[in-house]
Amino acid sequence: RLMFFLDKSAGDIDYLLKKLDEMGVVTGFGDDMVRLNAVKLWLDGVPAMGTAYMREPYEHMPETCGMMVFTPEEVTAICERAAKYYWQVGIHACGDKSVDVALEAFRAAGRVREYDARHYIIHNPLLYPDQLPLMKELNVSVTQQPTIALQMGEQSILGEKTVNRYSLTKEYFNNGIIVGGSTDFPVVTCNPFLGMYAAITRYDSKGIVYRPDQK
Repeated sequence: RLMFFLDKSAGDIDYLLKKLDEMGVVTGFGDDMVRLNAVKLWLDGVPAMGTAYMREPYEHMPETCGMMVFTPEEVTAICERAAKYYWQVGIHACGDKSVDVALEAFRAAGRVREYDARHYIIHNPLLYPDQLPLMKELNVSVTQQPTIALQMGEQSILGEKTVNRYSLTKEYFNNGIIVGGSTDFPVVTCNPFLGMYAAITRYDSKGIVYRPDQK
């Protein structure tokens, strides 16, 4: 299963929208050997580096709220164009504010065309509870990477307030949000059993358990 990556380093927003117009194939193209699943966007960075786009400044880097690769208007334009062609869209969003932007773009896409899009957020490790109702309303799922917490242990530097919202996998399940487990290889190992182990135990790289209620 492959994703069609709209890479902003390859061209501006007009170029990327034109690529969608020119594709000629959409979500579901292929067969049981190789199939095209979704358009992928990369919105921001990662929390540990202070590059994920946040509603509030970081506790460990209070001089910044992070950044986004695209403007909110550009994200919406891409999702609306994707809807025109019945694309599924997967958006890398690690910061809570970038997730807000992604969800609003998915809402706008739904106004262009109603279909079983099953758009999803890739990562969303810093959930705010007020995001859950909109995710459920729009049928947006999330893919999480428990192995990152296990092998990289970025929780230890994020600060108490932030880490209390970190990787709340069970919270998604409790609210009827579909969660996919993934690895983010090659950032961490591709061994799926370590991901399962991390999700069940919630150990970090030093054996510390944050939010045991989320096991």
